[in-house]
Amino acid sequence: MDVSTVITICGFILTISVNVALVARWSGKTSAQISAMQADILRLEKKQDESNKVKERIAVCEEILKRMHQGAG
Repeated sequence: MDVSTVITICGFILTISVNVALVARWSGKTSAQISAMQADILRLEKKQDESNKVKERIAVCEEILKRMHQGAG
């Protein structure tokens, strides 16, 4: 095996290891981003539930006020 073949093989191995490291890094980042997105979705769902409850309460109050005005008139 001559020197150029050894250098070529070492370069190829180095390229593969750098690519593996980059993929591992990107995968980790993607997992973290997915986790953050899931947490955001859960927070938004909770806020939506709270908003729906408030809307229901407002609707009940409006109905009560409507009945009161009809009864007074």
